[in-house]
Amino acid sequence: MWLSLVLLVASVSALNLDRLGRRDVLVVDTVAFGAASLAASFTDSTGTLVVWRAIMGLSAP
Repeated sequence: MWLSLVLLVASVSALNLDRLGRRDVLVVDTVAFGAASLAASFTDSTGTLVVWRAIMGLSAP
C-alpha cells in the first residue's frame, strides 16, 4: 500500500503536474475518466473492456 502511494507521488512530481494546479488536474482526470467510461460502455469485446477499465483506473480522481 505505502509503496504504491510513494510511486504515485513520485510519478506525479516527475510529470511536474504541480505547476498546472490541483483544480486543472482534477478536471482533466475527471474528463478522461468520463470519456473512458463512455468508451467502455460501447465496447464489444472483453479485452477492449479491460483496457478501458485500466484507463479509468489510471485517471480516477
